[in-house]
Amino acid sequence: MQESNIKDDSCKRTVDNDNKDAKKVKTSDENGDQTCCCHLSQIYKNLDDSTLKENNENFETLNVPFKCHLFRNFIQENDFLQSLRKELMEDVDYHLKNNDLYSFRQSDDFKNISFPNTTAIRSCLLNEARKFLSHVTSIELFDDIIDITASKYEYNDVLLCHDDQLEGRRIAFILYLTPDWSESDGGLLNIFDHDDNKQPTKVIKSIVPEWNTFVCFEVTPVSFHTVSEVFSKEKCRLTVNGWFRGPGFQEASPYIEQYVNVKKCGDINVSQEVFTTWVNPMYLKSKYQRSIQRKFVKSSEISLPDFLNEEKFEQVSRLLGSDHLSWKFNLPPNKRRFEVLNEECETPEILTELINVFQSEAMFLTLSNFTGLKLHPLAENDDSSDEDENDSECNPRCRLQVRKWSKGCYTLVHDYDPEVMDNLPKLDLNICFNHDFEANQEFGGFTSYITKGSDETLLCVEPASNCLSIVYMDGETVRFVKYLNDSFDNVYQDLNLTFQE
Repeated sequence: MQESNIKDDSCKRTVDNDNKDAKKVKTSDENGDQTCCCHLSQIYKNLDDSTLKENNENFETLNVPFKCHLFRNFIQENDFLQSLRKELMEDVDYHLKNNDLYSFRQSDDFKNISFPNTTAIRSCLLNEARKFLSHVTSIELFDDIIDITASKYEYNDVLLCHDDQLEGRRIAFILYLTPDWSESDGGLLNIFDHDDNKQPTKVIKSIVPEWNTFVCFEVTPVSFHTVSEVFSKEKCRLTVNGWFRGPGFQEASPYIEQYVNVKKCGDINVSQEVFTTWVNPMYLKSKYQRSIQRKFVKSSEISLPDFLNEEKFEQVSRLLGSDHLSWKFNLPPNKRRFEVLNEECETPEILTELINVFQSEAMFLTLSNFTGLKLHPLAENDDSSDEDENDSECNPRCRLQVRKWSKGCYTLVHDYDPEVMDNLPKLDLNICFNHDFEANQEFGGFTSYITKGSDETLLCVEPASNCLSIVYMDGETVRFVKYLNDSFDNVYQDLNLTFQE
């Protein structure tokens, strides 16, 4: 994160250390002395469990699936909060944060910001609030460490499902500085339940941003939550948020999914006659395949428009867009959310045939000719000296999904996804149906290819009907489909396949 170096030579700022538990940040300038006072509300001082229960109109707690506390009227001085909001909205710089998981704007850490109100709220949270929360939660917290920033969520901004786990984080917190906010504005803090594998399932609690409300929860392996998409075009969801750190952090063993529906080359037999009725004959000509391979070897990706026979493509498009198919959501939401074809229901013959064509031995060979990869025993090998070795190691295979996309759908890069963990090169294929409208990156839905551990985009592929996208992913490349936000009003489908040598 880029650090802010804001300084104001005309204004000297000192911290009054006489009372560490209730610090005041004093500023002096040409207009005279000004004092920023920031304290916890009196109702949260010297509390015991019985007092908290008596103040239940200001205090709520959720014990499962993880402890989450809500404190209304948290800061005593409302005038201070108004000044803090004004300072955060008008004076503080923000950086766009945008990747597979989120889209919003964030300030630098408050320890690097010298404005009086941000300094005051940091001091209050690090001292008064830390002691209060440590007492309420019985969690030991470091007395000199706090991560604290401001976040601005505006129209279509979102933070998708995650658990906040990072070494040292013990309590996550949010102080809402958003007046006149309603559930219809979006931006809710959603708390998820989890299954036996400690994977998130459904939302069991939604918290609407409320002025001067402080929400905190213990960071655990199951502290799954989201900030739902902001729907308001006029309002800004402003928060002060971060983490208290402390000893005793223990990361649970990760749950690792297994590959399913893996097909080997030769498992699906489709006659050459059937295969040629589906694929545009232009792409089956040897001369054209060599041209495609030259382009692919140079750029590691290629898009092939009008790949399927037009009549066949239209038949499948009508079927996929109809009400005759059964779909179900593919989850968990910390990894993905989109619909897939329900395999428990009967699949119409024409769709079954298309699925078989893409997993057929003929397709393995065709892709070998497109890319130069050894996806079929009969594929040409430029290095004849390694021919015997390559043949013995050749184990081409693929996985296929029929997916349905609408607003709210996405995929995330996840450390424990088997595709991320195996570090093996892959060929990623995608072909869309019923995407007969202009793509708009502001709506999401594009596939972004990145290097592991980096947010920098290597390649961005927009969905387009009957255009086969082929992308080579080395062992360090991962991909995600960007969250489709509420501005997207369409529905489309695709076939996604992953091939490996």
